[in-house]
Amino acid sequence: MRIAMRLFPLAVVCVSATTRLVYDPYEPGYGPDGPWNEITVYVNQRLESTNSAGPVAAVRMWPTGGSPVELLSKDVSGVYSGEASQTAVKYDGGFQYSLLNPWPTGYTGKKMWFDTVKFQLEADPSGPNFMDINTTIQEVSELEETYTDLLSLGEYMSIPVGILGLGKKIDFDSEAERKKLGFPLWIIDQFVESNTITANSWFMHLGDNRAEQTCSFSLGGYEKNRVLGQVGTFDFDPLFGMPKAFLIDVALDVEYGGSPFLSDRTLGSVWDADNITVSDKELVKQYGGPLDSLMVLPDAAFPYICLPRRVCDAAAEYLPVYYDAALGLYVWNTTDELDQVNRIINAPAYMSFTFSDVSAENVTIKVPFTSLFLEVSPQRNGSAEDARYWPCKPWADPYSEEDDPNPGAAIIPFHFGRAFLQAAFTGYNYDRKRFYMGQAPGPDAGQRVLVDDNTDTISSNPADSFAASWQRLWTAIESNNSTNTTSDDQEANSSKSGGDGMTAGRTAGIVAGAVAGICGAIGAGWWYFRRRRRQENGQNAATHSGSGDEYHAIGGKPELDGEGIPIAELHPETAKRESQALAELHSPSRRNELEVQSMVYEMPAGDVSPNPTEHPASHEKTDQSPQKP
Repeated sequence: MRIAMRLFPLAVVCVSATTRLVYDPYEPGYGPDGPWNEITVYVNQRLESTNSAGPVAAVRMWPTGGSPVELLSKDVSGVYSGEASQTAVKYDGGFQYSLLNPWPTGYTGKKMWFDTVKFQLEADPSGPNFMDINTTIQEVSELEETYTDLLSLGEYMSIPVGILGLGKKIDFDSEAERKKLGFPLWIIDQFVESNTITANSWFMHLGDNRAEQTCSFSLGGYEKNRVLGQVGTFDFDPLFGMPKAFLIDVALDVEYGGSPFLSDRTLGSVWDADNITVSDKELVKQYGGPLDSLMVLPDAAFPYICLPRRVCDAAAEYLPVYYDAALGLYVWNTTDELDQVNRIINAPAYMSFTFSDVSAENVTIKVPFTSLFLEVSPQRNGSAEDARYWPCKPWADPYSEEDDPNPGAAIIPFHFGRAFLQAAFTGYNYDRKRFYMGQAPGPDAGQRVLVDDNTDTISSNPADSFAASWQRLWTAIESNNSTNTTSDDQEANSSKSGGDGMTAGRTAGIVAGAVAGICGAIGAGWWYFRRRRRQENGQNAATHSGSGDEYHAIGGKPELDGEGIPIAELHPETAKRESQALAELHSPSRRNELEVQSMVYEMPAGDVSPNPTEHPASHEKTDQSPQKP
């Protein structure tokens, strides 16, 4: 049974004076195609039957780096009405220019309002719990065909969650421009101007709602425990304010244990650079990215991980999924391959995405398959009531013209939406003009530590704590039950990342072989020496009977020379005859014992797979997910 409400822990370690967290209690998530976490802001609304002031209405939002604040209208089963707002003023000069045109939200039919949005901040002595922000809200009456094609092939869908645009223009005085147009300051600028925060920045880890992990959304700083290992740094595009993030590899792997995937599949990369389109290559070239990469855009306004069709198809060969053309999604085959589905989504298995940052350093984000078992919601286009999908979305820029022999650059990068952001830490600093991205932990992220965003680098927890943050929900596969092996290419890559080019297993094997060889040589020498000694003792006994000149040391502690080599004193005649005999092999090396790291993994008490009899994780329908066999 899903927990109805889980608040942040009361014991909070704060290293920060100016970082402000937006209050976000845990609750069951929302669709479409989720469930997803979101944040809550508030708008003033009049009561429906009168013109008197009514209560403040909670509005759920997905934060993005775009500029528009967009909410679906009450006229189409949405959540906002400018006419019913206590503080809204209509703007008739046209709708607000969308800063990040390559970040289409798919909303259209807009009315423009100046209104107040209220943020609830975590209690903090440095500032108020509530902060009123003036902004422009676009009241949306319908969805564009382009966006609904991603969701439901043109079928209308009500979306109760709005878009909170926190972006701003980068390379010129946008304050003066906005004042000239009569617009309020950008949202983050208003927090800085009010001295609520000092850094012009915001950070987010969306988190996995099905794993009961809250969203972390902070202003002017971040939660250190929500980011692990190396953090990538990326430039902004000066025109649209997009992060210039370049994807260079996609792979499937396991964190520990054996592979849960089909036994005839070799773990590793599924990247297919040969099939990157001309227009996508031109977009990368335009923004200065590496050869054979794709420009991607982390964007909470979208649900899916958009990739070229061939990359999705290559990864799908590892999985019990099939492509549903009516939905435009890969659906988990829970009807015929339930055991295999459970095996994968409960194992320490993941899809990894590797990016090249501004310093040409590689940063890898792992998204566990635990987080990639998502609901098709609402039910549509003939989908089963309990249909679950894998969010790799074959996608092409709708504005590119691949039939043109000389196509220009693509306009829209590949969107990495909420499915990706469940496992990614992202941050925008508009003072330094930098975008940050790193690995986020699982639901057991540890104690909260707030850090002010006042340095060029991002502090993080150790990368090796990733497994521990998920271990409670994972069931490792025994290695001897898996026939998967790592490819030569993957092993080579591992050598590069490991520094000495040697894995722990190969090192242990070589050491064990060397020790066995030395022991064998010593044993053979000792046996040969004893055999020769017995033979010669008989001869010496006959020749030197009664002589007191010979001393035989049988047993006991041998005398050692200065180098620690055992010495056996022999009769002169015997020494001559035994000049070739091997008394004992000397090794200048000390004895080394093999170190064996034995890790004990706690088996999870629960299964992340929803129980078929559970109530829905989303507000939309009953959850009938596969169970662990």
